[in-house]
Amino acid sequence: MKNCIAFGDGMNDQDMLKVAGKAYIMKNSDPHLKIALPHLEIIESNDNDGVARCLNKIFIENNKEML
Repeated sequence: MKNCIAFGDGMNDQDMLKVAGKAYIMKNSDPHLKIALPHLEIIESNDNDGVARCLNKIFIENNKEML
């Protein structure tokens, strides 16, 4: 699980977000989820391609520095 990335926006995602190695909460998520997991980074909403932007940052932008 330490090598997994998880994204969530609802209370049904809480357990998954707790066990993933790196977890993100969507900006448009259930407010109760943000309260339950305050240590997680909040990324852009689903409407603003939050998951795609985050993955691009992790796998593309961060790796440009290594080239």
